[in-house]
Amino acid sequence: MLIADHSAWTKLVLSGFDRKKFLNGLVTCDVFKLKAGEGGLCCLLTPKGRLRADFELYDRGEDLLMLATPLAGANLKEDLSKKLILSESTLADISLEYALFHLSGPDEAVSGAEGFPETRYADDGRWLLVAAGAAEALKKASMTPEAWEALRVRRGVPLYGVDMGEETIPQEAKLDAALTFDKGCYMGQETISRVHHMGHINKVLVRLKVSGPLADQAALQSQGQEVGAITSYEDGFALGTVRLKESEVGTQLIALPATPVEVI
Repeated sequence: MLIADHSAWTKLVLSGFDRKKFLNGLVTCDVFKLKAGEGGLCCLLTPKGRLRADFELYDRGEDLLMLATPLAGANLKEDLSKKLILSESTLADISLEYALFHLSGPDEAVSGAEGFPETRYADDGRWLLVAAGAAEALKKASMTPEAWEALRVRRGVPLYGVDMGEETIPQEAKLDAALTFDKGCYMGQETISRVHHMGHINKVLVRLKVSGPLADQAALQSQGQEVGAITSYEDGFALGTVRLKESEVGTQLIALPATPVEVI
């Protein structure tokens, strides 16, 4: 079993009788489709359809739990807090009260933990929410941040503020699993619906196999023309943004000055 400590992530709880209606009008996923105990990936966008946050959303029956990386979480908390006046919901930040861990591998019971299924980082992954004072054993058993980063990059999971940001359209970061096109209006819907139904993106995030040394934020080149850039690199694998025409699996590129990379 692999354990990773994500206690620095933002953990928000939305309560109130209209919590689903309130959140559903703001985010990209269909909150009403979630049943107690279920969860999934979601995004919060700007009115122009650019990404403010990606986060994991879980229905706990009596409330909604949101888990997000620190930068995305700060944006999520800020934007939801501004909108709360429009609802009867209450937003609580429980980040300091609880530790958060990601587990993958054979299932093992962890005393005092609240678990939630997750598949972005591992097919058998799950989040564990543990009272901060009861988390020392899990912290000691956790992998290093470098090992987690290698897992994230190999898996192809973008990190907000590194591989994507406020100029990113969700489809460019392959966050399609967070998008809904058959529910009512929500913030930024017009842009992503237009891309989905009538247009296409010009660039997209890809996973890359690296065959040599790699400089931070190295430009990517094809046939002597710059076509993108590396955004994350760890242990022979990388993430990068490239033009759509260079995004097919097997495409050979050069990370400047001279390192061969292949889209995988």
